[in-house]
Amino acid sequence: MNIIFRDATGTLVDTERDGGATFVVRHSEGFAEFTAVALYPATGVMETFAITDLGNGTRQLLWTSNKSRVGALGITKVSAFVSECNSRP
Repeated sequence: MNIIFRDATGTLVDTERDGGATFVVRHSEGFAEFTAVALYPATGVMETFAITDLGNGTRQLLWTSNKSRVGALGITKVSAFVSECNSRP
């Protein structure tokens, strides 16, 4: 599995191209709901993606990002995001 998304600047981010390995932790039939983990061994970054079906064609994304001493400045941060989606897999 590969996860591709747009960041805050509108740039497409591709977990595989960024050196990440993505693993599906759980999924429903047809992947209407799933949880995945993306690990980036070169940087130690870990992200989780959980999609939940809210009904009526709406799904919710819960996304967390854990970064420990990343980049030239060695910034450490943890982020959590929530987003609603109206598309189907």
